[in-house]
Parts: sequence; structure tokens; C-alpha cells
Amino acid sequence: MPPYPGVSGFDRNAIRAYARIEREDGMWVVYLDVLFVDGFAHRRIAAYPSREKAETAAKWMQRVADRDLEGPPSGL
Repeated sequence: MPPYPGVSGFDRNAIRAYARIEREDGMWVVYLDVLFVDGFAHRRIAAYPSREKAETAAKWMQRVADRDLEGPPSGL
């Protein structure tokens, strides 16, 4: 499956998106989890050398994903 830049890049409507960070091999990685009515998608966004940079990037990703959602955060 090709990588998509944001929630709007998916071929179906998302209900909610969540940005999160995890530590992997000494780096902090930002993931975007997107919830759909019939399932979810999990995307690795990027890796950062510090937790602070990863948290900042995750906040930006969360804002962009929330902006791209067609309805309110509840998906109604």
C-alpha cells in the first residue's frame, strides 16, 4: 500500500486520526493511526533523534489530520 501524506489521502472517509510516538532503535518515531468505519490504517511518519522533536511533529500531524476530517472529532 503506498504511503499517504494525510487523512485526506485515503480512499475512504476517516472517522478519527491519532498521532503517537514510540521509541525504536534509539530514535523516536511518529505514527499516525487512522480509524475508519470498517477498520483502521497505521502509518509510520518519520523518526526523530529526540523525544521533544517527535512530540512536536506528532502534534503537527494530529492538527493536520483533525483539519482533514470531514466531520467533528466524534465522526458524526
